[in-house]
Amino acid sequence: MPLSEPRRKRVSPRDPSQEWWIPQAPAKEAEDSSRSVAMQNFYEVCKTCIEDEIDQDVFDCILIANLSLRVAAAFTGIPKTTLARRRDLLRDRIGETVRNDSGLWTDLLVTSSINE
Repeated sequence: MPLSEPRRKRVSPRDPSQEWWIPQAPAKEAEDSSRSVAMQNFYEVCKTCIEDEIDQDVFDCILIANLSLRVAAAFTGIPKTTLARRRDLLRDRIGETVRNDSGLWTDLLVTSSINE
């Protein structure tokens, strides 16, 4: 009796260059310009920490689109271990850069507080 192969799920990752993953700010937040400025500054810092195409793929797929390592690996063709290692390194670089920029650090803390 031949052993049957386990049934596999079909993975159909979405393209992170499309607009499905871009966070949409609620109308109430859209009016808060200080939060928008702080987030724009944070995004600029993140872009300076990206060193190559793999870092860009990690940033887009894992940190922005919040895809799992498995789906990101299927989508990009980069091994999961490489994605995980690069994710950790990129997160550390971004964290170090933000910690060293006291103005941005303060802006992010102030604008992320909830007053309700």
